[in-house]
Amino acid sequence: MNIQSDEDEQRMLDNAHEDVREFIQKMHYQYTPMTIAACMMVHTLMLYRRHLTDAEYDLITQKIFEDRNRIRRDE
Repeated sequence: MNIQSDEDEQRMLDNAHEDVREFIQKMHYQYTPMTIAACMMVHTLMLYRRHLTDAEYDLITQKIFEDRNRIRRDE
């Protein structure tokens, strides 16, 4: 049984975010930002589709669509 505290989960999320950010920075040397974004979006949706029920997938994709204008433009 794997029980993690909220702090552990936040730390793991922060670490993953930083790893992905560094990976994207390295990818910019070879690919355009739109190419990277398209690939990331496809892989994100594939992961959601694989690991969520159809109802959960529909909810999360609807939420993404509804909140699309709340996304920051850059860091």
